[in-house]
Amino acid sequence: MNDLDEYINKLPPEVSFSDTGLLWKEQYICSFLPRVHNKVELESDGKIESFVRLSCFFTNEEESNLMTLPLSDLEATKWFDLDQRCQLNPDCSKAMKYLAFIIGSALYSVPVAKQYHISRLGAHIVEDVPLFCTGNQLVWPLGIEQKPDVAFEPLPDRLVIDLERYSERQAVTGMLQVVNLSPDAGNVIFSQCLLSVLRAAYLDICVTPRCIVFIVGKTGLKKTTYAAFQTQLYNRDKGIEHPMRLNASCAAAETILYEKSDCAVVLDDLFPANSSETKRNQEKTLIELTRIVGDSSGRARMSGNQVVARQPRCGVIVTGEYLIGTGSDAARLLPVKFSTPIDPVKLHQCQKEPLLLSTFYHYFITWFISHYHEIRDLLAKWLTEYRKVNFGIHARLQETFFCLSTAYKLFLTYCTEKKFISPEQAHLQNSSFQDLLTALVKAQNERATLSEDSKQDKVDYLELIRTLFKSDSFRLADSVGQLKEKHDGLIYNDRLCLRSAKLMKKIHQFVSTASLDDVVSALIAKEALMRGKEKRSIQISGCNGKRFFAIPLKKLR
Repeated sequence: MNDLDEYINKLPPEVSFSDTGLLWKEQYICSFLPRVHNKVELESDGKIESFVRLSCFFTNEEESNLMTLPLSDLEATKWFDLDQRCQLNPDCSKAMKYLAFIIGSALYSVPVAKQYHISRLGAHIVEDVPLFCTGNQLVWPLGIEQKPDVAFEPLPDRLVIDLERYSERQAVTGMLQVVNLSPDAGNVIFSQCLLSVLRAAYLDICVTPRCIVFIVGKTGLKKTTYAAFQTQLYNRDKGIEHPMRLNASCAAAETILYEKSDCAVVLDDLFPANSSETKRNQEKTLIELTRIVGDSSGRARMSGNQVVARQPRCGVIVTGEYLIGTGSDAARLLPVKFSTPIDPVKLHQCQKEPLLLSTFYHYFITWFISHYHEIRDLLAKWLTEYRKVNFGIHARLQETFFCLSTAYKLFLTYCTEKKFISPEQAHLQNSSFQDLLTALVKAQNERATLSEDSKQDKVDYLELIRTLFKSDSFRLADSVGQLKEKHDGLIYNDRLCLRSAKLMKKIHQFVSTASLDDVVSALIAKEALMRGKEKRSIQISGCNGKRFFAIPLKKLR
């Protein structure tokens, strides 16, 4: 028995195929037998569509080329258009229905092939394998042996890079030179860009990055030029695009937020317009966008017969000359003051090498995708520790702090793994950025009106210290002999030993009203403070009489 005979024997009992054609209970249906080869499930952006691959076998024993038909509407198939040898019986009104039934019954005994269609920029997880679409290519994990079947059509946006000119170290150095043109604003903009690229890993741990970074400064400081140059990921060989202005429609801005996936975009410009109506419209657009991003849900629109809301997929940076927003609207924004003009000579030097930044992101994305699962698990671990702490600030701002601080910390992890910086340098840079971010979040928290259910009645100081310790926020000496004034303390006899002033400086970054007595009492209540005979602190031999608060390491693990 040949393959065709075996296939025919598996058809429904009502069906037969002979020299006269395909029959249904001896009624002639058509001139061919649809021979099903396999079923194809095509997944695109989370949606699955099923297809069937088949050929048409004719009475003269000829066979057509393979055809791929959607299973969603088989009864509407125009067989003659596919192959003019396909003739249907015009006197059989149910011929199309019979054909669809025959094809459907054959699907149970044929292989199922899974294919994936990538039509969106950014990170995708295909059969648990991460990849990143940069428009003109797919970035796969380094060393992957077996890749899933992915169909990819190049997109209009392209990550244009120059690997011959820039080594990975040169790209990182060049990126940091751009950031340091305006250290405060530059680092926050950079973190928002990193966070946008890493977005999929945050979504994987059920955290949605949803804060807008607001760069505030007078006109003429080149804040928008700088932000746009640092932020633009794609098509840098065609020049830096001018950001969309806030006087455009909210719908147009929302479309950009949806289409620009896993990258950051800049919107410009909130300025004190002469027209009160223009000023009102700009502010209304910004507030509406903050709510769209903050709530991760765009305005409703029609898709066929259904009403759907598009979700923003990118990070947002807005530039403006004055600050707006109160209450929960303020909690959706993180303002950064841009007060010092950028050196035009240094900026021009950076602008002459636009591909340096996109080349950096190529290297960083490759590292991210190659370590995706480790990064996701590390974020989940940090999140677990972070959520144990009550920081006494608005929940949205607390989430913003977590997202931006960990994105920056992952960049430092990347640099350390590549040996571009030492662990000591990474610690200093992380501590400096945490101080900057803490000050920004605290200042914005004062502008946000906290609702009763978001107020925090009591701070768990042990959890706060534990989180600071686990995130390497304390600068610790390696030994008693190396202890200097710059250090917060050291590990001694399985205890975290901290100077009182250093400890309170760290705590005041998060809880400005905290007193030393509050902290000490909280630690004593949890049996987390080792005390001297008469004092709450201890002395350590060789430290010139200095006293330390000593917390057992077992309480911090």
